[in-house]
Amino acid sequence: MNGTTMKNLIATAFITAFMSFAYTSDAMGQISRGRQILLDRGLQIQAMVFFNQPGVDNPDLDLFQSANFTTINLWEAQNPTLPSQLPANLPWGRQYIPGTNAPSTYLFTEELPYVPRLVSLQYADEIADFPKWRLDDIAQAYQYWKTNYPNMLSYTNFGGATGMISGAELTNYMNVTKPDMLSFDVYPHRHGTPLSDWYKAMQVYRVASLGGFEISPGVNSGPLPYAQYLYTGRDTMDSPLHTPSFIRLQQNASWAFGYTFVNNYVYNAYNEANPSAMFDGMGDASPTPVFDSVKETNRQSLNLGPALVRLQSTDVRFVMGRHPNNNAFDSNGDLNALPDGLTSASSANGWGNSYLTNVAVTNIGDINQQNYWRGDQSLPGDVLLGFFRVLDESFDGPASDETYFMVVNGLVEVEDAPVGDTRQRITLSFNFADSGITSLQRLSRLTGLVETVPLVYDGGSLYHLDLTLDGGEGDLFKFNTGTTFVPEPSIGAIMVMGLTLLRRRKQQ
Repeated sequence: MNGTTMKNLIATAFITAFMSFAYTSDAMGQISRGRQILLDRGLQIQAMVFFNQPGVDNPDLDLFQSANFTTINLWEAQNPTLPSQLPANLPWGRQYIPGTNAPSTYLFTEELPYVPRLVSLQYADEIADFPKWRLDDIAQAYQYWKTNYPNMLSYTNFGGATGMISGAELTNYMNVTKPDMLSFDVYPHRHGTPLSDWYKAMQVYRVASLGGFEISPGVNSGPLPYAQYLYTGRDTMDSPLHTPSFIRLQQNASWAFGYTFVNNYVYNAYNEANPSAMFDGMGDASPTPVFDSVKETNRQSLNLGPALVRLQSTDVRFVMGRHPNNNAFDSNGDLNALPDGLTSASSANGWGNSYLTNVAVTNIGDINQQNYWRGDQSLPGDVLLGFFRVLDESFDGPASDETYFMVVNGLVEVEDAPVGDTRQRITLSFNFADSGITSLQRLSRLTGLVETVPLVYDGGSLYHLDLTLDGGEGDLFKFNTGTTFVPEPSIGAIMVMGLTLLRRRKQQ
């Protein structure tokens, strides 16, 4: 019997034990209920879908599923029988409106048989003014949902564009109501909202969620998952369509910040005042190019999903790009402002406690150009760096303190632009000291497979990588220390955890 056969036999013998063991609270320590649900349910890419619109056919559910969404969000229970009309393999979620929707159970009677496929239930929407809301009512709802709908995320959504609440208010809300997740919406480029406002809000909810809430004096819930709405609507029926780079950025920036749940607003138009960018007119009979952009971006994100739900954000850094000014004698343009609450990536303040020593960015496309008297100069755009560690050390076998990081090209074009115009070359420089590392591992968003990424040797312990990404694209890496890339457990870890579980069972 060769070594490979033996490993396969060992894996087969212990895999069932490993799977049941790996998801117990004993194994995972401070993994919050919300994170546990996402470990079971997977990365969430939902979309709001509207039925029963006057004069419009109901959406084509086969078309919806072809777009690679994980879950259909029915929003405000437009028809209590809708869950019964969904394909058996399609999970669902929706909003609960306080004072309606069968308040004794918070769901309609017709919906109750389909609770096993219910992924998320949102209490109200765009809460911005807490005096209007009774936190004890929200807490009562969450407690009921956790007891009666145990594998479902309980949360509300906060309106972040105006009147965004503070981190302290979010902490108080969490301590009182004990949600499974935090969620917000700020729609970049909607009504002129800049990307910087979106990034600022993303950081507020990231920090609050990572802090968790107090279960009892001295006992913390552990970090909560955090969610946001993405903008796949448009201002008017005649507004320009979103570009592929903008669609990609919304998802990949979310993952770089550590978000593991997004809900697309909106799939199909529910009135002329809230049109969809994915379809022309009402309904879903006429897909636009945005539909294909969303479909492919969803597919790539889901390839990263098994890793993303097992990682916890430790840091987010920005390499700020530049923008044009009106000085014809200036070839450099002006430096973009760092969004509030975020940290610039530089050698002066570290690079996420990694081996990174520098990040250089070159715009190799034809947008974001400074009009210079010697000719147009392409200015670099922003680059986002998200750093992670595994949510629990058992997820990547015997390895410990492994650093994962995601690189995102933040240069996007709002108006349509030729393919490649948002492309940037991002040069990552490393000093691996005496670690022995000479390459990276990358989880391919195209295939979902882990691949080895060779580096250019610069002498001594110095290496670099020239990474080319189109606007909004992002790649997830780990330093190649010889250990597995989450979530794949090693054979040794399977043996140890399997034997531990067997011993525990014998002791019970």
